[in-house]
Amino acid sequence: MKLKLVFDLGGVAIEWTPGNFVNDLCQLQSRQENLDRLHAAMMDAVFQDFSPSSDWTQFDCNKIAVEQLARNIFHRLRSSAPEWDGSALNIQDWIGALPARLRPIEATLSWLGQLQDEQVPMYFLSNMPKPFVAPITSHRQLFSYFDDGIFSCDVGLAKPQAEIFRLAAARFGFTSSDNVIFIDDNKANVDAARQFGWEAVHHLNVQESINIIKRSIGC
Repeated sequence: MKLKLVFDLGGVAIEWTPGNFVNDLCQLQSRQENLDRLHAAMMDAVFQDFSPSSDWTQFDCNKIAVEQLARNIFHRLRSSAPEWDGSALNIQDWIGALPARLRPIEATLSWLGQLQDEQVPMYFLSNMPKPFVAPITSHRQLFSYFDDGIFSCDVGLAKPQAEIFRLAAARFGFTSSDNVIFIDDNKANVDAARQFGWEAVHHLNVQESINIIKRSIGC
């Protein structure tokens, strides 16, 4: 069976640390007590556990504009963290600044280069908002390794929806003779890929993922 690898981007190939990013919003709080509680409330208000019905997932699917997303987050914070001193405009500016912080992970770049040398076909399947795509794809070295890929914003679907895995399999031309392995740092997405019929690796770090894949293919 021919090995084919499908990569998530954020948290696997690109730096994506939501907890650290949210710290910036917390710093707009003038009173510095109870910051742990504020951080938890902020994470919930912004990302809503990344559930399929969350505003952020709708943003990933290009079904909600950044202005509306920022307003929705702000209204949730009014209820869960009324002490927060920021505004919807602060949230919108924060979202707009995120793409510049999404840089390729050097260890993953090295791994992708090795896989390319071994002529392993590689693809990406990424939940990504439309405003983030141009800044992300400017990292030409990273995207030179992939044969093809899908951004959620371009298809109106997002992981862990089964439909996006079906779409990816068809677009990438996978057949029953392919050994497809999916790599993602989100456990829900990994579980969805396995349910779809792919092998999947819950990515924690590059070396561990390499070891798991080698064991899977008998190396």
